[in-house]
Amino acid sequence: MKKPMYLAIALAVLLCVAIAQEKPWFDLKNCEFCKQLDAQPGLIKHMSTEYHNIDGGYLQITQIDKEYQDAFKKAQTAMEKVVADMQSTGKIPPMCQHCSTYGAFLMTGVHNQYIHSAFGEIVMMTSPDTAMVTKLQAFAARTAQETEKLMAEMKAK
Repeated sequence: MKKPMYLAIALAVLLCVAIAQEKPWFDLKNCEFCKQLDAQPGLIKHMSTEYHNIDGGYLQITQIDKEYQDAFKKAQTAMEKVVADMQSTGKIPPMCQHCSTYGAFLMTGVHNQYIHSAFGEIVMMTSPDTAMVTKLQAFAARTAQETEKLMAEMKAK
């Protein structure tokens, strides 16, 4: 995704946050971003993500099983289309807490960097502001917990 897309997401998320009510952390059925992952059969079960605190924020490492990397790319392309639709229409799609919060970070000027690798992707979100670093690291910790819960629910099905 490109920086202008992040800014569009962030703007939309800021509006969503202003009128937000308690939503699920992840919502694979209603969040326009999360459901793109769920639309690829088996993909989520073949992904694993780690979160690590680093100076200035957090590091996310997502491994995607080799046979599901094309599905992951399709999901990313679909998410980029959601962003493009937001930019062209100005309409804010339904989002979960995770995606809304992520977008809100982008609105504050948090630096994010994506590195695509042979095993998946690496994402770093950092800020020079120590208060924001605390928020970023809390977000990463919550996302790790919620991811663990989601994976347990999916295994139980």
